[in-house]
Amino acid sequence: MSDLMNISASPHIRDNSSVRRIMLDVIIALMPAAIYGVYRFGWYSLLILVTCIIASMFFEALFQKFSGKEITVSDCSAALTGLLIGMNMPPHIPLYIPIIGCAFAIIMVKQIFGGLGHNFMNPALAARCFLLISFAQHMTSFSLDGVSGATPLAMLQETGTASRETVINLITGNVSGTIGETSAILLILGGIYLVIRKVISPVIPLTYLGTFIVFTVIFGGHLGQSDFLMYELTQLFGGGLMIGSIFMATDYATSPITKKGRIIYGVFIGLLAGMFRVFGASAKGVSYAIITGNMITPLIDKYTCPKAFGVVRGKQKKSDSETEPAQKQPTEKFRAPVSVKAKTLCAMISITIIAGAALGYIYLQTKDTISQRQKEETYAAYFEICEGATEFDIIDADFKSILSSSDSDYGNIEIGDVLEAKDKSGNTVGAVVDITSKDGYGGDIRLVVGADTNSTVTGVKILNINETAGLGMNAERDIVPQYKGKSGHLDLTKNGGEIQAISGATITSKAVTNAVNAALYIISNYNK
Repeated sequence: MSDLMNISASPHIRDNSSVRRIMLDVIIALMPAAIYGVYRFGWYSLLILVTCIIASMFFEALFQKFSGKEITVSDCSAALTGLLIGMNMPPHIPLYIPIIGCAFAIIMVKQIFGGLGHNFMNPALAARCFLLISFAQHMTSFSLDGVSGATPLAMLQETGTASRETVINLITGNVSGTIGETSAILLILGGIYLVIRKVISPVIPLTYLGTFIVFTVIFGGHLGQSDFLMYELTQLFGGGLMIGSIFMATDYATSPITKKGRIIYGVFIGLLAGMFRVFGASAKGVSYAIITGNMITPLIDKYTCPKAFGVVRGKQKKSDSETEPAQKQPTEKFRAPVSVKAKTLCAMISITIIAGAALGYIYLQTKDTISQRQKEETYAAYFEICEGATEFDIIDADFKSILSSSDSDYGNIEIGDVLEAKDKSGNTVGAVVDITSKDGYGGDIRLVVGADTNSTVTGVKILNINETAGLGMNAERDIVPQYKGKSGHLDLTKNGGEIQAISGATITSKAVTNAVNAALYIISNYNK
């Protein structure tokens, strides 16, 4: 009789869907946006997509082979992860970077935690965030038709304005960005296909996008302004919000299982995405919002899943007979094994301690070398901006007092070393100021300014900058060369001055120009 019966736990729901069928549906839904990305950015973007798919399947098969597990690449889950990673890559990124991302997604996020269905966050999003941290410059460098530039959302973050043309380009995909996130209309069509196929529920995307819109309306600062609608539409269609809300936030393994839980989850990640967009320095808030939501999904499920039939909260079921003896405790021979969760926790703590100790040891062993290297690079910059100088002597003076005597406002400035430049005969040929502006859009901007004995700029070199890719990050190329040969107080062009600000990066241009002006004032007053 046992050979004729298949006993399983409730609920007894039967469906023709399979993992492979679901994954193929999602891949089909992504195809229009992926094909358009290849059409828009060229054949190299196709190579990125294919490489990511092959790499993801390879790493999954390799891990499963060496761990003695069944190889399951035929279920297409690894292929889908690879496709999503590829679609989240800039169209001209070096191939080794997405390959590293695929290895991280498949091995570290998916397989180590038990494989499909056991991962604690979306593998593709985890890979994107990992690469954004590890290879920030490559991951935020975009180009369109061979011209490097910022994405529309980055422009919006920098300037605070949007246009009808920008919104149309975002909908159709005629913008710079990652391979698969540019065309909002194609991503929405893919989402409609998934809803019709009942692969995803519209609850999470709608609550996510709805909460995000409400947040940006209230806190975006454009309520009542003439470009309010264009601002909202640019926020909605830009920056990967569509691909994130439709294809990543709805991942089965990392999203809640109840309708109430999905609503809470959608509201939570919508609020986070809104906060990252409006108050953060970077436009890349979608990925971080979703993976944060992934990590609280177990907590949401805990409080939204209905109780099992017959279980009453806070009460214990009485035995059938008041005289029935208590159930015997298991003997030592049949003692329950240690919790798998406890073992996992101990393993993770051990790994963290070992990794932390290893990183600390590496830091201690390399910090002197790194410090020496930084000093060499700084002095190399001194020689580059002061032609004819063979040595530099640090000038000991109260330069803060000198700067405070100026009638000009230089913003939040921090003065480093001020050095006197001398030639091989010991004659003074100029001076160098190491100065930092803390008013950059993305953080501190450190630069060195060189001037001759007439307080005329001989060169400017940026040592540290973390501005928006395609905008402020172009300061070394677009604005620094303009300072050479100039003296006195320099103004940006929009104020009638002679320095042309970087288009779309006024904050960066102003911060750098203020730093140069402060350095020139210090040099000119010291020379007096």
